[in-house]
Amino acid sequence: MENPQEKSNSNLKVDMKNQNLDDMTNSTVPGDLIISTEEKQTVSKPFQAIDTEFENILDENIDIEEENYAQMDKGELVSKLNELMIQKDVENSKNKIKKIKDAYLEITNSENADRLNKFIEDGGLKSDFEDEPSKMENDFFDKIKKLNQRLTDQRKLKEKTLRENYARKQELIDDLKRLIEGGESLNASFEKYQQIQSKWRLAGSVPNNLMHTQWQDFQFHVGRFFDLVKISKELRELDLKKNKELKLGLVLRAEKLIDETSINRSLDLFRQIQQDWQNIGQIEKELNDELWQRIKKVGDLLFEKKEAYLKNLRIKQQENLNKKRVLLENLKVELEIPKKSHLAWTEAEHKIEATMAEWKKIGFGPQKENDQVWQDFRSIRQVFFEKKMVYFEELRKIQIENLKKKINLCEEAEAIQSSEEWDKSATKLKTLQAEWKKIGNVPKKNSDQIWNRFRAACNAFFDSKRLYDESNEEKLKGNILLKEEIISKINSFEPNEDFDQALAILTKLQTDFHEIEIPNADKKRISELYQKAINKVLENFKHEENSGGKYFELKYKLINHTERGQEKITNEKNRIQEKIKTLDSEIALLENNIGFFGKSKGSQKIMEEFQQKISITKTESEQLKKQLKTLKSIQ
Repeated sequence: MENPQEKSNSNLKVDMKNQNLDDMTNSTVPGDLIISTEEKQTVSKPFQAIDTEFENILDENIDIEEENYAQMDKGELVSKLNELMIQKDVENSKNKIKKIKDAYLEITNSENADRLNKFIEDGGLKSDFEDEPSKMENDFFDKIKKLNQRLTDQRKLKEKTLRENYARKQELIDDLKRLIEGGESLNASFEKYQQIQSKWRLAGSVPNNLMHTQWQDFQFHVGRFFDLVKISKELRELDLKKNKELKLGLVLRAEKLIDETSINRSLDLFRQIQQDWQNIGQIEKELNDELWQRIKKVGDLLFEKKEAYLKNLRIKQQENLNKKRVLLENLKVELEIPKKSHLAWTEAEHKIEATMAEWKKIGFGPQKENDQVWQDFRSIRQVFFEKKMVYFEELRKIQIENLKKKINLCEEAEAIQSSEEWDKSATKLKTLQAEWKKIGNVPKKNSDQIWNRFRAACNAFFDSKRLYDESNEEKLKGNILLKEEIISKINSFEPNEDFDQALAILTKLQTDFHEIEIPNADKKRISELYQKAINKVLENFKHEENSGGKYFELKYKLINHTERGQEKITNEKNRIQEKIKTLDSEIALLENNIGFFGKSKGSQKIMEEFQQKISITKTESEQLKKQLKTLKSIQ
């Protein structure tokens, strides 16, 4: 192919080899070789000539040529994802990736919900349910993760490439500026100009927000270059010829899009043609308009094709939406029907799953409404399964809790089934039996087993106790006299001045009394006699109450070894503590009030009364504190 620059040089027949741009500005060049003002106006400015009416071709927020992933099973979704995995450029498929992922998740969540429902219906608890993802699920989401990473990497790479292209074009603008100001010969300048133009066309796209300004800047300096060198028509036509060929090539590319079956692909390619048109230099305005009209015609056809598709699509989507709304209303009605049995919940679930299957057969509705009605449908379906789950889980949960309670009762009964603390253990077991009756049903499969276990522990103890009672009845009857003798000694006890000796004697009598076992039938009578004897002793020592800690030590030790003695001691301690607290508060108040009396006549007498009352109250408080100290040492 003949070099255009060489052809231009051979036709000029003017030696420009050693002329620089400044010389060309002042030189005399034949008039027919100068570009006139009128001729400049016939040269097109590609960026400004681009029609903007096609900018909305891809802007409409609606999916076209979209597959209904909601109707696919998991295997089909995996296959669709695998197809995307082998694509080199996945950026245009990000919506498909999301829809495939959402559809797969919907199936997975539904399957998990089914397994959970089955688990609960079989007697399990929701908190015990474990659902490990299958290998297919792990592989699927691993691919999703890889695709998302590729999308991120491609987006970053694209942004980096756009920035690099912008920087490269800025360098070409700087090269053009230097060429204008460099003073080289016309031949050399024009050759470099053509190289700059060629590099510009190949430099690629730049960020959208910078594209227009950068293109105007470049075109401005292109105009400067032609104005400065007053280039010949022949050279100008050579440049225009190249641009013409490039734009004609774009026209042919555009016209082929009419036969493209994929609307999305044809629109993507048309957009690229628009961008390529902007990167081609000037041609004659008339021809530029003619070629652009041919591209515009293709754009009109593509636009009409898209609009026709979208029109039919909207009609179909509205029909789909109406069908889905009917199913949604049916689902709402089913949700409100009360269900109080296992059969009722099962039948309702079958209806809902049938509705779900019918829903999946329906195609997409308008995107915004479709998403909303789907969310409503899914929410209602989820509410149904949550209610069903709650019904079975609560039923099972109550039974499990009852089982745990009865197991605890079994363990408590088994812990004392061999005990020889007959009275204490018998009382405990009777309490456990009463608690058992209050507990409701347990799971049917555990009912007989848990009851037999509890009954065995109770029977073991009471059988042993019965044998013990039978064998010791006669022996215990003889002990009644021993206890009565001790009671008689307590009744006849005479206090003396030696509190330590009295306390030791009475303590020994109490210890002996409590170590003797008697039949249950006589315990109440003997206990009452013993209590009267102790009260008599305390009454005999009553006059010694003001003697201090010795008296209270005797009193509390005697009380402590009587029936419910610990309870009496605790009540006494609480009473004394409250009394001390009251007295101390009274003392603080009296001491505070003294400060309000002045030295006026008559105040001295009042203050003396207050001082006397404070002294008495403090004495009482100190005595109670000593009494409390003695009481605490007994417990």
